[in-house]
Amino acid sequence: MRVIRFRYFLILLVVFFNSCVEKYFLDESFINESRVVVDALITNQADTQLIKLSIASSPEKHLFIPLSNCLVKVINYDGVEFIFNESDDKPGYYEGIIDPQFLNVGSKLKLYFITPEEKEYESDYEEFKECPPVDSIYYSIEHKLTNDPNNTLDGAQFYLNLVSSAQYSRYYYWQVIETWEYHSVAPIKMYYDGVLHNGAIDYSLYYCYRTKPINEIFILNTENLEQNGFEKFPLHFVDNLTQRLLYKYSLLVKQYTISESTYYFWKNMKKNSFESGGMFDSQPVIIQGNIYNIVDKDEVVLGNFSVATMNEKRIIIEDVQGLSFDKIPSCDAIPLEERLSWTTPLDWPIYFAHSPNPDGTLSFGVMKSDCIDCTLRGGTTKKPNYW
Repeated sequence: MRVIRFRYFLILLVVFFNSCVEKYFLDESFINESRVVVDALITNQADTQLIKLSIASSPEKHLFIPLSNCLVKVINYDGVEFIFNESDDKPGYYEGIIDPQFLNVGSKLKLYFITPEEKEYESDYEEFKECPPVDSIYYSIEHKLTNDPNNTLDGAQFYLNLVSSAQYSRYYYWQVIETWEYHSVAPIKMYYDGVLHNGAIDYSLYYCYRTKPINEIFILNTENLEQNGFEKFPLHFVDNLTQRLLYKYSLLVKQYTISESTYYFWKNMKKNSFESGGMFDSQPVIIQGNIYNIVDKDEVVLGNFSVATMNEKRIIIEDVQGLSFDKIPSCDAIPLEERLSWTTPLDWPIYFAHSPNPDGTLSFGVMKSDCIDCTLRGGTTKKPNYW
C-alpha cells in the first residue's frame, strides 16, 4: 500500500516540478605443493605486532585463505620467546607484544611456527638497523601520457627526499597511506522511506573522509650511490578525475630500514609486476623469502619475515593550484517519471535534490543514494584527529 502511495506521490512531484605489465601466475600444481604464505613485519613503533599466515590460493580468485590454529613465536637471538595468539575475529591473523628492549637497533629476531599438521617453519634472524628521520615530502603538478596521444592525465606526482649518512642502512622501504576529504552532491533535504520527509537541511552524510594504503612497492638501495641519500624519489601519482585532491588531502609516509635480503625480496616482487600493497591476498608470483620448512628444505614458502626501525611523517595539502577538476563524474537528478516503474521498499530511502544543467538551470529529481550518502563511497563521516 505504501508503494502505491509513494508512486502517486512521485506523479504529483512530476506535475509540480515540471510546472516549476604481464604477470607470472602460479599453476595449480605449485599451489598444491607449496601452500604456506607468510606476511610479517616487526617494527620498533608498533605496540601490538601482527603476523599473517595463509594458504596460497589461485590468483584468479584473489582469496585470503587463513592458516589457523598454528603455534606462532618470535624468538630473540638469545632465546627469549614471544607468543603470538590468533585473533578471535580474524582467522590467520596472529598478534603479539614484544618487549621494546628487544626492538632496538642491533637486536635480532626470527619467526618460528608449527602448523596443525605439525610442520615446523622458521626464518633467518633479521637485525634491526637504524632509520633516519623522514625528510621532505612534496608534489609537483604533472601531465602523464596515456594511450590516447591527444589526451594527458593531469595530477599531482608525489616525491620524497632521503637524507641519510653512513651510520644508517643502505636499504629502504616505504609504506604510503593516503587520506582525503570528499563531499556529497547535496545535503539531505527531501527523502522518502515510507513517509515523505521534507524538513531542515541535514549535512550529517555530506562530508566524508577515506583512508587507504597506496598499492605500490616503494624501495631504494643506495649501496652503489656516492652518498646514502636520494633526491626526488618518486612516490605515487594522484590524478584529477576524483575528489581526492579537490578539498583536502593527507599523506602519511612510513620509512623503514630493512635488511639486504628483505630488499631483494621486495625487488623481486616488484619485478614480477605484483604491486598490490596487500600482496598476500593472492599469490601470483613465486618468490622465495627467508622462511623455510625445518625438515623439508625443498619446500617453497611464500613471503618473508622482516624487522625494521621506522620513522614517519605526515603532510596535509589543500587548495591545489594548477589542476582543473571539471572531469570529476557528476551526479545528475533522475527525472521522477523514470523512477515510477522500479521504485520498491528495497530502494528506500529515496533522496530528492536538484542538479545543475549545462545551461545553468536546475533539474529536480531522484538522486542515487551514494550521491547523497557519502559513506556509500567507502569513507566515514568521522573527521581524522589530525584534520
